[in-house]
Amino acid sequence: MKAKTALGAAIEALRPAVDARTAVLPILNGLSHIQLLEEAFGTERVLGGLAIIQATLTLSGTVRHLAPFTSVTFGELDGRLSERIQALQTALAGTPVKAEAVPDICGRMWEKLVSIGTLAGATVLMRGNLGEIARAPDGAAWLERLLMRNVAIAAANGHAVRPEGKRCLETLRGSA
Repeated sequence: MKAKTALGAAIEALRPAVDARTAVLPILNGLSHIQLLEEAFGTERVLGGLAIIQATLTLSGTVRHLAPFTSVTFGELDGRLSERIQALQTALAGTPVKAEAVPDICGRMWEKLVSIGTLAGATVLMRGNLGEIARAPDGAAWLERLLMRNVAIAAANGHAVRPEGKRCLETLRGSA
């Protein structure tokens, strides 16, 4: 509920700045925020997006980047590569962030959800890090089954995961 409360506060803070010319590009994990943003601002204003940032929050509250690689992927929720998506791609081209406009942002968001659901789900359920889980008897096989079940969930919701979208599988195998 806290995330929805924070999102609700963000929506209210943004509301005065949103008009017919505005596109709202959320870069959040998950999918439920899309409906809330569409209800607040209209389906025509909301884009889909995701970020890949390898970082952690330290005990002191400092964000520590674990790798220099960062990327932002975005697109229209209806799959078009619209003028505004192309303009955003052009605007971000001169920045250090790898920016990619894609026609299937919903599929990419599902792929990230599959990855997070597998990696985070495994570590929470097994109360260990990926290396510990993968090295346990049948641990790597269990991790792969968990991934494939999450892939099946995405497919059942109309978003087949591309082979490259299963990149967390390499992380799982590399942890053994």
